Parts: sequence; C-alpha cells; structure tokens
Amino acid sequence: MGRLDADEGNTAMAPGLLGGRLEGMSETIDVADEVVGPEKADRFVEVVMPRNAVQSRDEAAGGAAASGLDNEGFLFELRELLTDKAHLTSEDFARIQADTLSLHARALLPLLMQHVQPETAADRQALDILRRWDGDMRGTSNAASIFEAWFLQLTPTIAGDDLGPLATASYAGRFSFVTRFLENTLDANDLTWCDDRSTTKPETCDQDVTSALHAAVADLTSRLGSDMTRWRWDGIHRAVFPHQGLDGIAPLRALLSRSVPNGGDWSTPNVGAVSTAQPYDQRSVAGYRQIIDLSPANDSRFIIDVGQSGHFLSNHYDDFLEDWHGVQHRKMRMEKADIELGALGHLRLVPLDQTQRTQR
Repeated sequence: MGRLDADEGNTAMAPGLLGGRLEGMSETIDVADEVVGPEKADRFVEVVMPRNAVQSRDEAAGGAAASGLDNEGFLFELRELLTDKAHLTSEDFARIQADTLSLHARALLPLLMQHVQPETAADRQALDILRRWDGDMRGTSNAASIFEAWFLQLTPTIAGDDLGPLATASYAGRFSFVTRFLENTLDANDLTWCDDRSTTKPETCDQDVTSALHAAVADLTSRLGSDMTRWRWDGIHRAVFPHQGLDGIAPLRALLSRSVPNGGDWSTPNVGAVSTAQPYDQRSVAGYRQIIDLSPANDSRFIIDVGQSGHFLSNHYDDFLEDWHGVQHRKMRMEKADIELGALGHLRLVPLDQTQRTQR
C-alpha cells in the first residue's frame, strides 16, 4: 500500500485504512465452464478481461473513464487521496477512511445513460435524479440507491439467459468482474449478449439497460415507497453484524445481532459491498480501522465494529457501533498515565504461595 514517512508531522497508514479486498478471477471460470459450456464461458471471460483503469476522479467524472474499472480504480482513488496534500495528519486519514465516492458509479453511469430509453414517468424521474448525482454513495443519497439497484439488475437481464441461474448467481458478488463485463458489452453494443435467446424477437442492449432500470425502480418503490425524493441509500443498505452462533435462531437475532444503516459500495474506501444473497444488506465490513501516527504528536486511533465485550448484557457489547458507523475513532493509549486514566478497573494476578500450591 506504500509508505509515508513520519517526519514533519506526517502520519503513517495502517492496514485498517482499507475496507475493500482484492478479487481473484480464476476460480470463476471453472464454474461457468461447467454450467454453460467452455465456449460461452471462455467468451464471457474474454469480454471481461480487457482493462484500462480510470486515471483520476476528474476523468471518471467527465465520462472519459475507460472500460475496466476494477480494484486498480480503487487504488487510484486512494492514491489521489493520499497525494492530495504534502503532509497528512490523522484527521486526513480519518477523512479517507470515511470516503464514499464511487469511481465505479462515475465510470459506469455515463455508459448506461447512453443506452437507456425510459418509457415511464417513474423511470424518467429516476434518471433526472441520477443526472444531478455526483457519484457519492453517501447513505442519505436517493441517487445512490437508484444506481445500485440498477447495477444489480443489469447482469441477470443481459446475461442471465446465456449463463443460466447458477452461473449468474456465482458471478453476482464479483463486482469488479461484472463491471468489466458490463462496460465492455455495452461499449461494443454486443447483441450476442444483449439478445434474449429464449425469445424469437431480437432484443438490443438499449432494451436490456432500460428493462434493468425499470425493474430497479419497481423494486425500490416496493421497499421505499413511491416518493423518490424520500428515498435514501441507507434506507435499504444496512451493515449487518450477525451473532456468530445464534443469528440463525429468529427469537434470539434481535437480542444478539446488530445492524446499522450505512453508505458506500464495493469500490469505496469506506467499503459497503452488498450481499447478493440478501439484496442490499452489507455482510462484509471493515471490522477494524486503525490510524498509526509516528510523529511526536502520537495521535494514533482505532475503532472496532461493534464492541469489545462478547456478553450481550454488558454495556460494552455494542458501544462502538455508533462511532464505527460515523467513522469516528478512539484514542490508542500508549502511555501508562493515559491507560490508567481510562481504566475501568484493575485485574491483579497473584501467584500462589507454597502452602496454597501444596493444598491444590
């Protein structure tokens, strides 16, 4: 991830900064090969593989993003954030950890706009909202909810008839892979993918993109109501923290598991990838955030996702959750005086004397 020197007040970056993960693609090929046959699987991979990463936020915002935004784009975004200032403080790194600007959305949305042909008033209103959007997947954004719902509908609409349900589901959570496929297919206006082979009438990519938008708007309307001005991304997107052993027991779930409305998507530094098994839920979270300050100021910070206690009756079972959601941190105490000041109590371990050891 690179290194920042600690002189002159610079702050070093710790691994907790990154909420995303790098995806491998090789394991997906065998699944498609088995389900739809080697020819179609190879062609799916060929469509996906060409990549030219987005070079900057401005390039993506201007619609000049080349096809193939993947984790490289995520790293380009981090590079821009890290080189924005000559010297970075702990506050700067906290701001980076909270960033929800989606280069993925900025790259893909202009291409979708070229293909969509809305037929209903609701779809046209959704597009008007998206045209004014800056690509930030903040929780309060109605446009973010529309874009994500649209994105999730695209691959099943375009490739579902070719891949079949099993392969389509297996690819669904591989967001960078799917994004490259969509960008390359739509950029080439590839009718071999866009046409639904289960019908006699040929379909176009414009029709598929439009159908996906219509399905997305209908889905959001059923979940959030008909007033799009009141839609929010965090109205359907929740970071979920299931109890590891007992979340599957419905009466205990409300008592032991936790969730919180959240922003972000799979490509943002403040990661918010959705679960394809539970649409719009976020099941993969940045469980630990950390900022290490190597300067004399020693402004090191951390936060974990829920709380430090595993006992649900403890006050500390979920007392970090609000700060985690707000990307706020707790001071990392390194000095004994600071540790003593914040101590809840003391546990003293005293060795047994000889008589006690004999009695045992």
